[in-house]
Amino acid sequence: MAKSKMIKLKEGLDKISAWGKGTFYFESISLRHILDMVETQFNTKIECQPVGLGDQLYTGYFINTHLDSALMSICWPLRIKYEHLDKHVVISR
Repeated sequence: MAKSKMIKLKEGLDKISAWGKGTFYFESISLRHILDMVETQFNTKIECQPVGLGDQLYTGYFINTHLDSALMSICWPLRIKYEHLDKHVVISR
């Protein structure tokens, strides 16, 4: 097997192993899809304002141990912010 293919295979296996430990990796996935996963993981509702913000693509990761840590990991690289309001979270510019 070529060295570059072995490196890609190892990276893929590392991500699968990390997923089993609660780390989720994404490459060019819509923000809305990521936030849907966060909603499920943390049993909360997340709203994007404006709605089209959810179409932005995200590449990165979050760890599913704390909601605020996950939101910071997602929002900071995209230069967007989040705010807790009542029983839900609002993501905005």
